[in-house]
Amino acid sequence: MDTLNQELGKEKIISVRIPEYFYNALELQASAWGLSMSQTFRKILGFYFMPAALELELKESKAGELTELLKQIREGKGDQKFKLYKIFINNISEYIQFLKDTTKTAKYSIEYLERNAAIVENILSVFELSLNEFENKANDILKEF
Repeated sequence: MDTLNQELGKEKIISVRIPEYFYNALELQASAWGLSMSQTFRKILGFYFMPAALELELKESKAGELTELLKQIREGKGDQKFKLYKIFINNISEYIQFLKDTTKTAKYSIEYLERNAAIVENILSVFELSLNEFENKANDILKEF
């Protein structure tokens, strides 16, 4: 996605403040991908906004444009537009892989949360029983006075 922005020459600079735990997660992801922090942040933003970008790109494309592009490729006339389409297709492929990876991670997260929810529910029920026993004993003691 960075490549497409560089080809189009339309990069903008923004500055954001994020909580330390987001920063740490971003740093971990950057390390896993072998990218800089800014590249990783741009990639994540790109993945988040890719559906909207794809929709806009498809709406703006003319039906015969792709056919003409394929004709130019067959004739050996690779132009800038073809290069951008290749980058765009590569971005779509990266996005699909990102969705697959995210889905897998989300499944693990859901399983973890479900297990921990059950543990917390058990702890809560033990506390409720203990609280009820305490209230009953306190009432018995108060009745004696």
